[in-house]
Amino acid sequence: MDVAKRKSDPLGSFLEQHVLGLVDKVSKVVHDAQLGQSVSEKKRCVKAIEEMMILGKTFTRTARPQVRILQRFPPGAMLILCSQMCACLQSALAQPELQSLAFSAWEKMLTYLEDDDVELMLENTFSTVVQRWSSFDDITQKRAKTTLQYLLKKRTRLIRNTITNLPSLAQFPELASIEDQLQKLRTPTDIGNGFEIFSRRLRHENSGVAAQALVELKAYLKVHQAFLQASAVSEQPDIVVGLLVRSILDCCVKFSQSHHDIAQLSAECIGLVGCLDPNRVECVREQREMVVVTNFHDPSESTDFVLFLLEEVIVKAFLSSTDTGVQGFLSYVMQVLLEKCDFKTVCVPIIQKGDRNSRDPIYLKWRTLPPSVQDTLTPFLTSMYAVAESSEKVKIEYPIFRPESMRPDRLYNSWLKTFVLDLLYKPKNPNSDLIFTPLRRAIRIRDNAVASFLLPYVVLHVVVEGTPDNRKEIGEELLRVLQYEVTADSNVRREEVKACSEVSRLPSN
Repeated sequence: MDVAKRKSDPLGSFLEQHVLGLVDKVSKVVHDAQLGQSVSEKKRCVKAIEEMMILGKTFTRTARPQVRILQRFPPGAMLILCSQMCACLQSALAQPELQSLAFSAWEKMLTYLEDDDVELMLENTFSTVVQRWSSFDDITQKRAKTTLQYLLKKRTRLIRNTITNLPSLAQFPELASIEDQLQKLRTPTDIGNGFEIFSRRLRHENSGVAAQALVELKAYLKVHQAFLQASAVSEQPDIVVGLLVRSILDCCVKFSQSHHDIAQLSAECIGLVGCLDPNRVECVREQREMVVVTNFHDPSESTDFVLFLLEEVIVKAFLSSTDTGVQGFLSYVMQVLLEKCDFKTVCVPIIQKGDRNSRDPIYLKWRTLPPSVQDTLTPFLTSMYAVAESSEKVKIEYPIFRPESMRPDRLYNSWLKTFVLDLLYKPKNPNSDLIFTPLRRAIRIRDNAVASFLLPYVVLHVVVEGTPDNRKEIGEELLRVLQYEVTADSNVRREEVKACSEVSRLPSN
């Protein structure tokens, strides 16, 4: 943006620099019930998001986290902004008193954002309308219908691009005319391709989109049982059946802890698929692994570990979360890890110069990341997130595994996070200290993906280089888990104990 334009619209210029911070502030009020905020205050915050879209318009398109960075960086920054706004508004949509205002703000996002950003929101938008339609009041239903008509008329190309992934509106008579237009854009497909489309939809990072896909898949499976049965008994079963099962299982694992309806729907869909012969139908998930050979002594290998962690765990957790508080913690973690591993120092000047031919080793490592991961991480190269530092180290006493004194339904989560957090406080060399310190923040979030990934690495790190007392504590802790027997009168759930004993295998050293 040129200087003259900035001077002519200081409000837009302000929003360009600070909209992400503002969204984070209002999101905390809307999302966190423990703050004791009044309904009127929450309504003001939802309305604030709508007003930011109206006043900022295209300025929000180049929003940056906390500080303004180059216009070369908008895709990732906008992805984060959309993720923050959508998470906030989805939380508001789940609260009846905020629903109308929330969808009004959602409508403004679809109106003012550019095509690339709106396209990312289409599946979420249609799924939201389908899931919330019956709870919408008359005004919100009319607004939703008008919004869908706008998308069909003004964003037709985007609808065409994503039509195979959009849920049907046929169940709502009020939206019959819109469904008729969508049907004209849909291309008839065979049953196998239909299952492949569902496999793709189930891999969506948004829980609402995945839940809606499962609802539709359940109905689709009931209608097309003959296809599954024919495939099961044929000499060469259709590969799409294995892909579908794999997608259902992955979806269940990803969202089951935070969305129990997804776990139930996944189980129902697996039941409709039926028992498959594992010798003939493969649904094995490709799993990348990394071995830390030098136990974090080699700086280059430590950097590779951070990139692997970011790509495989943290970025995915950030994009799939609908909790803005979780997103905030993960934003801070990504920012610090990128800084500690010199990506901020090395990559920012290179990106500013547009020197894609740079042979700097750190930049070459950055370039190995998939483009989508680079887009997500790029804003955190120059962001300025901060968290309040605790003045005292968390005191953790062994044994940590105490089933009778823990909540039966949170035994695994509590034990896993406490165990990993304690080990992260015991780095044994400078590189591990740089990495472990910010990761303590990631352990505190409700999702246990980061803790589950880190457990074998931090256990091995402390076992190899820790003190005899460290090794004794870890050994006795693991034996305590393995030797525990659930009694008939115990409130402890066998599934929770089993989860504690089925952690990932320790990486070789």
